[in-house]
Amino acid sequence: MIGGWASHQKGHNDGRRSRRENGMVPTSSPRSIPVDDKQSSVSLSSSSTRGQCLEVVLSGRVVSDVPNGRFGRQIHIQQADDGESSSSIIDDGCGVVVVHLDATKAHGTSAWMKIRGARKLICPGVFLRVHGIRRNGIANTSTSTNHVTTADTEHDTTHKRKHNDADNEKKQPQDYILATNIIITGAVPATPYLARVLSFPLETLVELFGEETLSINLAATAVVDKSDTSRIIQNAALVHLTCALRPCSVVRCQDLRQMCHEETLAGRYGTLFKKPELLQLCDDMRECQGWTRGARSAPTTSSDTWSALLRMEQQWCRETTDDNNDVVDVEYNGPIENEAANSSMPMADESMEHHDRVVYGGVDVDPSLNLPDPNDTRRQQYVDQRKRPQVLWMLRLIRRLLDCGDENVVKHPNNSHAATTDIMTPRIYHVADIGGGRGDLANAVAAYFAQPHIREFVHVHVTVVDINQSSLDAGRERATLANLESHMSFVLCDLANESQVSTLLLNQQQSFDLVFGLHCCGGLAEAAVELALKSRASFCISTCCFRSNMNLATLSSLSDTMMMASESSGSTTSYTGLGGVGTKRVEQHQKDRDLVSTLAIVVGGEGQDRSIRALNAMRLAAAKEKVYTMSNITNNASGKFRTWQETFPIQYSNQNRVMVGVFDDL
Repeated sequence: MIGGWASHQKGHNDGRRSRRENGMVPTSSPRSIPVDDKQSSVSLSSSSTRGQCLEVVLSGRVVSDVPNGRFGRQIHIQQADDGESSSSIIDDGCGVVVVHLDATKAHGTSAWMKIRGARKLICPGVFLRVHGIRRNGIANTSTSTNHVTTADTEHDTTHKRKHNDADNEKKQPQDYILATNIIITGAVPATPYLARVLSFPLETLVELFGEETLSINLAATAVVDKSDTSRIIQNAALVHLTCALRPCSVVRCQDLRQMCHEETLAGRYGTLFKKPELLQLCDDMRECQGWTRGARSAPTTSSDTWSALLRMEQQWCRETTDDNNDVVDVEYNGPIENEAANSSMPMADESMEHHDRVVYGGVDVDPSLNLPDPNDTRRQQYVDQRKRPQVLWMLRLIRRLLDCGDENVVKHPNNSHAATTDIMTPRIYHVADIGGGRGDLANAVAAYFAQPHIREFVHVHVTVVDINQSSLDAGRERATLANLESHMSFVLCDLANESQVSTLLLNQQQSFDLVFGLHCCGGLAEAAVELALKSRASFCISTCCFRSNMNLATLSSLSDTMMMASESSGSTTSYTGLGGVGTKRVEQHQKDRDLVSTLAIVVGGEGQDRSIRALNAMRLAAAKEKVYTMSNITNNASGKFRTWQETFPIQYSNQNRVMVGVFDDL
């Protein structure tokens, strides 16, 4: 999302030149760059066995980044043609320069590597000014450590020498810059990025934006009252930040920082990206800096990630004779009227469902009503092309799961009113929308089933569960305006809090029959499945953002336990041949899951869909294990918990898989 923005270089450079002319950006003065003892012993212009070192300044946009150890990062920067970059910089012929950030070698970048969340600001799309040392690495071709004994045969000698030559070739270092200080000169116009940088305390901003650089620049500006140095440095850091957020003013920047601080203290940091103030700043930055929405090539999937994905697929996506639903993907994209042939419930007339708006029975519950600015054409386009189609697709799936006519899905969820043979007696269902917030999907579900000709056969009550009170209040207001308040409830609940979950389940007049969620981020999807299992309810959960809300990822943790149990029982797994004891194999599984979950969120990445499929298969396998443990349900035709995955069109979203689980009638 952040990396998808690309800036017109001209707009960026012109803005930076005007800031220099107005004195907004402190001018860098020639100085020695502080490095550690080992670094400082190398002459900046002399040669050594490790190569040449030369002080350089680089300005440009980050095009890609790769983690390099715990306190390191390797980034590729597209040089800006603005006259700030040193002429001695060697690029790859396309203007891209390799920059290493290493907190263990250059203390000036340690804050970026060690402060929590700071390294996420150095992402593709951001503009940086880098002070550093150019390294022209020379390979060590010495063969002193590769002796060949006289007892070796001529064949072995030749083989070993070839092997050593290949190793030396692989170790041939690439020309790069070791960064000693970096400054963000152009932030990425995306609300999650802005929320993060504006939430940092002022002391942290001073560390990130170069306390030493600011101090040196201030010392070079004639008269400075030493007693006010700290305050002046803080103001200079704030000016740096404001310049990166241009055309934001200092006063506006202070107001936004105050807002972010208050929201964070109130426990609402996770929803800051939705704030209209940040959305407006994004629009202003894009217009001022010349940003355009453009495609960005996904990074190449590493061999380690491919190996991890293959192991997870072999472990969790294996087809079995007794239950192959774990790996069957069902894509249902047919028109709604096709359902009527197998349905005992009359369907709405085609004229009653408007695909340019979500309207049922004259009640408008379209997602566009949630837009902060109805005249925002970009966000309106997102609703038209993605959000609304997803809502309608999920509604069709929910109708299938609640309908009694489709033989491929559960006929009657766990419902005391469902076991009736009188079709004229309305069936009563209680459904829950997890993380529903303002109720885009929940309002559509409630409006559809509130239609008089539908309520004659089915009564549905929707409970929206969310952790954000302001979103729930907004959703309740929308429901009231649509006259749906009697069909909906809005409950504040943190699914990580067991007592709140127990209270939620106890306070319901009727247990949930179906739990659903549209794009439940990361561990929230697993918490939604857990809630469904506690109610013995069916579920359909659209998954995304596989690396967030990890404190809720209980099914992922259960999969590790399942791996350990398999090893203890002597069962063969895809990790059996790796060697070591069971604990080591579980650790490998955890590493694999980490790699695969990273690939699952890379838009357009090779293997992204397979990664999502494998992770969801793992979750569903853990859900089945939990059901069998809790209920002692045997795998037989009379009573069975079935799971599978469905996919909606990828045009709606790259993360388009939905976990489905149903309890068949016992």
